[in-house]
Parts: sequence; C-alpha cells; structure tokens
Amino acid sequence: MAIVASLLLAGLLVAASVMTFDSTREEAIAKAQEAATRQVLTETSALKLATLSVVRGERGYLLTQDELFLEPYLEGRINALKTVNRIEQLVADYPAQAARQPLLRANVREYLESSAIVINLMREGSGEAAVDRVRSGLGRNAIEEIMGQIDLLEEEAHAILEQRMQRADAAALRTHRFIELLGLVGLLLLAVGSVFAMALRRSLEREAAAFDKIRRFAETDELTGLSNRRELLRSLDRMIGASKRSSRPLSIAILDIDRFKRVNDTYGHPAGDEVIKAVGQVATQMMRDQDVIGRLGGEEFVIIFPDCDTDAALAACERLRSAIAGLPVLIEDGAAITVTLSFGVSRFGKGDDRTSLIARADEALYEAKEGGRDQVRLAA
Repeated sequence: MAIVASLLLAGLLVAASVMTFDSTREEAIAKAQEAATRQVLTETSALKLATLSVVRGERGYLLTQDELFLEPYLEGRINALKTVNRIEQLVADYPAQAARQPLLRANVREYLESSAIVINLMREGSGEAAVDRVRSGLGRNAIEEIMGQIDLLEEEAHAILEQRMQRADAAALRTHRFIELLGLVGLLLLAVGSVFAMALRRSLEREAAAFDKIRRFAETDELTGLSNRRELLRSLDRMIGASKRSSRPLSIAILDIDRFKRVNDTYGHPAGDEVIKAVGQVATQMMRDQDVIGRLGGEEFVIIFPDCDTDAALAACERLRSAIAGLPVLIEDGAAITVTLSFGVSRFGKGDDRTSLIARADEALYEAKEGGRDQVRLAA
C-alpha cells in the first residue's frame, strides 16, 4: 500500500508540475498579449491624433488662410501614413485584424486626398469651392469611416486579449482543482504535500495579480488612471439607456487643453503628461461621485453627467475651467505651467444616440476654440 501510495503521489506530483508549467506558460503568453495590445492601442491613438491634426490644420487654414496651420496639417499627414504602416505590422499575425487594414489604409488615403484638395483650392483663391467641398461631407464621412475602423480594431484587440485571459484563467482553474485532489492524497505524506501546496498557492496569487492588472489596463487610461476611450463609451451607452428608460436628464462635456502642443514644444512631453494628469486629478476631485470622467485621447477628456441638466453641467464645467485656469502645474525642473480649458457641452435629447450626442458636444468645443478658448460653450 505504501508503495502504491508513493507511486500515486509521485504521479500526481508529476502531473501537478506539468499543469503548473502550463499555467505559467499561459500567464507568460497573457503578459505578451498585454504588451501587444498596448502597442496596438498606442498606435490607434496615434492615428487618431494624426487625423485630428490634419482636421485642425485644414479647418484652421480654411478659416484664417494662415500658413502656420499647415504645419500640424503636414505633420499629421506624414504621421497618419506611418502609423497605418506600423498598425499593419502589429496585426499581421491576426487574420481578422489584418483583413481590415486595406480598408483602413484606403479610408486614410481618401481623407488625406480630400483635405489636400481643400487646401489646394484655398491656395488657388477658390475659397468658396473649398468651403463647398467641406460642407459636402466627403471629408467628414471619411473621418467617420477611419474612426469606425479604429474602434473595430481596438475592440478586436481587446477581444483577443480577453480570449487569452480566459485561457489563462482556465489553466489556473485546472491547476487549482488538481491541487485540491493532490491535497487529499497528500495526507499520506503531509509534510511534502503542505510545502507543494504553499508553492502552488503563491503561483496562483501571482497569476491573479497579473490578471487583475490586465483587466485594469483594459478599462483605464495608463497615464491618468481615468476611464479610457472604450470604457468611457461603454459607460455613456449604459447611461443613455438609463436616461431613455427613466426620462432623466443626461449631459456630457468634451474638454480640451488649450494650446497643448505649445506646452509639449516648450517644456517637453513629460511636462505635457504632468498637465494631463493634473487636469484629470482636479476634474475627479471637483465632479460628483456619479459623474464619469475619462480621457478621450491626447489632451481631450469627456465628462458624463447623469441626472444633470445643461444648466448644472455648464456650472460644473465653469467651476472646473476656473479652477484649472488658476492652478499652476509644477514640472520636474521646478517651473510652474498654467493652462486653460475649452468645453463643449450637449444634452441628450429625443432622437439622439451616442454619436450625435458626442458630435454636438464636439461642435460646441470647436466653437469655444474659435471663440477665443478658455470658455464653456453649449451645443445648439
């Protein structure tokens, strides 16, 4: 019996070692997938910023004919094409994502060609033709297609990460159940079984900590700790559904740090990061517990105000605008930076959806920028 028990325990120990190795391997793969997902999300954010630079340069030049607006426009064109190339390389091993890249590249080229036509018309003195082309919606449609493709790309990246996490969870669960069986047999050799169980428990704790970190990464912005774009839009969808069911008011605000590029150019990107973090911290302190604050990307944030009409939302935004305008942000060399914010506010109304609600807030933000910055504007 002793020999049989020893052989059985030895077999169980070998099997447990194999399962532990498998669990560790799955954990390593999950970590690698986390890094790959972070790279994809970084590049999709860069593509959004590059597209936004082209949009702002085009609009700025259209409105002012100031050649300075062509600098971010040209830089955005170059960065957009480079970023598309990098994204294609990152997703080459994922068939579903790779299959979308030709369409994404085509949409980017379509928008860049459309914006180039607008710029050329303005340079040739055909301002009305340029305005008519912008109003035709060709460029806007191309931008919407680009953003839609980016959203799908990000969703697929998160889905791949979630699948890998589920596999790692399953491996950990199998390991855990096997440990329970091993504990029963290990009564024959209590000392050896206790040591082995403790080692496996520590391994599971490390795995749980790694999985928790991956989940937090999937929902939060790494720089500010606020909701990231995907989680922000999920929250907005939930609150829109709740507003429809209860007929309670819902407002949102899109805010942008004024002249943020000047901060980066003057003080460096680390200083820009400090400014972004400071804005997020102050907003979190000043908003209500039920308000959702997230980073849309770059220097743009979104605040969702459930059960809040436009008057209250405007007042809250004005308090935040005033607080940031009077707040010096300290950077590494001891210098203090002051920045201002521009806000666009819209209220969810009958017939609205997420896209139209955000679009109206974004239009109000654009009006605030054009109106001199450092102000709060309500969407029409």
